[in-house]
Amino acid sequence: MQLKIEDTVVVNADKNDILIVSFLEAIYDDEKNAIQAQAGAEKCFALIAEKGFSTPAKVIVDLRPMGSKSHISPKAREVYMKFVSDQRIAKVAVLGSSDAQVSIANFILTFTGDLGAKLAWFSSEAEARYWIQK
Repeated sequence: MQLKIEDTVVVNADKNDILIVSFLEAIYDDEKNAIQAQAGAEKCFALIAEKGFSTPAKVIVDLRPMGSKSHISPKAREVYMKFVSDQRIAKVAVLGSSDAQVSIANFILTFTGDLGAKLAWFSSEAEARYWIQK
């Protein structure tokens, strides 16, 4: 049984109120990939509102459940850039494990401009958590 697009991204808050966004499946259709990105952003903002965060949220985006697969369409990239630049977001640590994910993350980081201080790539969860808490 195939998951609905919205169900391929899960958002939870850990005990330190860091939002953990887990992408469960790589979606290669560009339009559906953008829908997945938007679903992740909306779930984050809904959880921020539900928990009543008084300061901008720290977010770890975990790509590891997708294994070595990864794809970010141009529309999804726009969604992610808006998400990172939103005032409700303090920092975003992207956590992945494959060379493909690293190359995509590095490509996106080249377009972040002033957002570079809010967005970073990590292959280690410990490093991502350390950076996000600084």
